[in-house]
Amino acid sequence: MSSLPDIINRYRHNRGFGIQSPAAFYFVTEVLNERLPYYAYEQLAAIAKEGGEFSVAHCKLLFRMANYIKPQNIISFSAGSGSAVSAMIAGKSRAICYVVDECNALASQAKVFLAEKQSREHYGNGLELLQGVLDEVGVVGLLHIGNTLKYDRAVESALNHVNNNSVIIVEGIHRTKELKEWWQKMVEDSRTIVTFDMYSMGVIFFDNNYKKQHYTLKMK
Repeated sequence: MSSLPDIINRYRHNRGFGIQSPAAFYFVTEVLNERLPYYAYEQLAAIAKEGGEFSVAHCKLLFRMANYIKPQNIISFSAGSGSAVSAMIAGKSRAICYVVDECNALASQAKVFLAEKQSREHYGNGLELLQGVLDEVGVVGLLHIGNTLKYDRAVESALNHVNNNSVIIVEGIHRTKELKEWWQKMVEDSRTIVTFDMYSMGVIFFDNNYKKQHYTLKMK
């Protein structure tokens, strides 16, 4: 359970209060809290409901983030039902999309949607396959880490392939004590620049044109 100061801090940052960086303020107020009805929302809602892994609101949030980040590539590690990666590729349809997982557990609608986007799917030894994808792309555009016990090793591999434009999203950062402790280390790590704790997920930006900063939010 969050402490009272943490709850207050999340409430303030959700509305942009206390965020001095113009870029971070825009990200929170105009991207995370945007309420425009995007064209893809209806299809994403159907995919999310079938997969059952993430809420419709969560998938819409991932869509808006990808739409804002505009990555050249999207890598989904531990893709699960495929609702998260479907949301991200819908938000940046021209990105090269890679699905990496131990096995193919894509829900039927996500499978069809990703096939239409010509995603590149890799199933087997997840960490080895991820390393192969990282070597192929050279630089991470947007890396999404799903619900997996290998989050730490996946991120560590990716840190050798980031630049100012790279973004990493890690799901469930408050799911276990170990994950929370690891996330705090990432917040303090000198290689990360701006971090957002949205409770359900953590987001890492690497643009060293900005000073190191951490924000706590509570997104629906």
